[in-house]
Amino acid sequence: AFFQPRMLVVGEKDVTGLELRVPWTGEVRGKAAVEGGDPVPAFTVSFTGGIRPATSYLANQAFQATLTEGFYGVSTSGIASGFYVKSITPGATNLLTDPLRVTPASLPPEILVMLGVSTPSAWVRLSGRITGSQPSTPSTLTLNDPIGSLEAGVSADGAFEFPKVLPGLYTA
Repeated sequence: AFFQPRMLVVGEKDVTGLELRVPWTGEVRGKAAVEGGDPVPAFTVSFTGGIRPATSYLANQAFQATLTEGFYGVSTSGIASGFYVKSITPGATNLLTDPLRVTPASLPPEILVMLGVSTPSAWVRLSGRITGSQPSTPSTLTLNDPIGSLEAGVSADGAFEFPKVLPGLYTA
């Protein structure tokens, strides 16, 4: 909830003139990228401040947050080893050091969470061949994890290659 519930006592007489105030909210959008264009690992983006408790959003490619008017600290957590947060920016503001300002008159531009790669060896290559009794071989193969997917082309003989995959559990 955006505000704390308040106790309301209703006695044996009519209650009139009751005013309930619901705070204004705005949608703040963002996306994540990895320096060099590598695939983006899953991680969490959190907003702390305003009139509500800290709120976290899963960020793999894009995220959207509903925030009330106010100033927010923006942080990340759960980033896979081998990556680090290089910058968090909506335009020219550096959210690693300055707060995010959200107002009805001016929502911030899209937030970009830029990740750097500290250990390129975190990537592994996954290659193989599709075999079996299927009448035709698909033209693409998709690897899915809980937050996203990767695609690779499949040649006529069933060969495929994913040049950069993070260690983890996938379905194909």
